[in-house]
Amino acid sequence: MEKIPDKTSDSPFTMSQIVTLFQKMMEESAKQNQEMMRAIVSEIRKPPLDPIKEIQKAREKETKEKSLADYWERKANKKRNCAHSRQDGTCVVAWAVQSDGILRGYCPNCDSTITPEDGDLYQQQRLRPRGLMESVRVVA
Repeated sequence: MEKIPDKTSDSPFTMSQIVTLFQKMMEESAKQNQEMMRAIVSEIRKPPLDPIKEIQKAREKETKEKSLADYWERKANKKRNCAHSRQDGTCVVAWAVQSDGILRGYCPNCDSTITPEDGDLYQQQRLRPRGLMESVRVVA
């Protein structure tokens, strides 16, 4: 068996240096290939973009936001315009202490909740007489 010389006469590198260099190049190439495959797979997994569907989604989102804004504005207007009272002038709001200990009221006429955050409306409605006037008996 012939022994391969460690250094050739023409090359400034030894055979082990060349092999080490080749191994490093192969490892770097494998890493680059792996990164490239990951990028390709992630691009393949992305759903295709359909411009028509994207336009529809944007329109649906815009319509939903507008309808929600309109709904809350109508509800706020209804609450502002409601008298929160019966025909005899008594308060129709049903008051109850909630589980958090805060007294809140519900008006069935305007379908709204009256909370301390309502400020003056809350205070005014709390001071009004409750119950039907006919059911109140005055004892003399």
